[in-house]
Amino acid sequence: MGFIHRRHVLNPGRKKVILVDHNEYGQSAPGLNEAEILEIVDHHKIGDITTSMPIAFRNTPVGSTCTIVYTMYKEQKVDIPPNIAGGMLSGIISDTLFLKSPTTTDQDRLAIQDLSSQLKIDVETYSTNMFKSGTSLEGHSIEEIFNKDLKEFILDKHKIGISQVFTLDIEGVFNKKKQYINYINKIHSDKGYFLTLLLVTDIIKEGSYLLFKSNNKSIIPMTFNVEPLQGVFVEKIISRKKQILPKIMEVLNYIR
Repeated sequence: MGFIHRRHVLNPGRKKVILVDHNEYGQSAPGLNEAEILEIVDHHKIGDITTSMPIAFRNTPVGSTCTIVYTMYKEQKVDIPPNIAGGMLSGIISDTLFLKSPTTTDQDRLAIQDLSSQLKIDVETYSTNMFKSGTSLEGHSIEEIFNKDLKEFILDKHKIGISQVFTLDIEGVFNKKKQYINYINKIHSDKGYFLTLLLVTDIIKEGSYLLFKSNNKSIIPMTFNVEPLQGVFVEKIISRKKQILPKIMEVLNYIR
């Protein structure tokens, strides 16, 4: 295959990467700290990633990173291929719950309008069909459902795991409520979380059911102003980024 020299060991080549839709080590690929980060395109809070030299860092408070990518296409006056336009449109619809999420901005609305016009589709019909197909939990295990969109955060030195699933099949989740709680307890212990939270978000009711394990019993009632009961419903809570994380951070600061 070839030869390896000692200089390859002492000064190995570093993979060059661009981070999209995240800027924290815990949410990225293993070994990222050994790579060379060239650029970041994201819409989340600023995380813990550091670089040894300046890079292009684009962080915009919009509902979807796809909206930022759409804007970059427009700025560079590059035509958007239909398959890319369809992918970006789907991403914006998903991230903003078809513009119902509190993270939605006028930029997201403009992007959806322009992309759907380019593709010549009825965006309302498309979004309904997309959610029906994409939120089905049939054939998926509890482990797969929980880990599909699990994100770790370090808040006030506490490690927190928050998973979110958007579904129209709420009954299907609650039929296995005990199994979900058992799995949450296992993950909580195995990963050493301070708080482990599963948000089962009902797209129609525009709110979320909570399943959780917490090292502090005050976190859930103080964060969501509800009784700390497994499966409790919280109205208008659908955004992990804009609603839940700031509230949890506020409560942790208060408790401290």
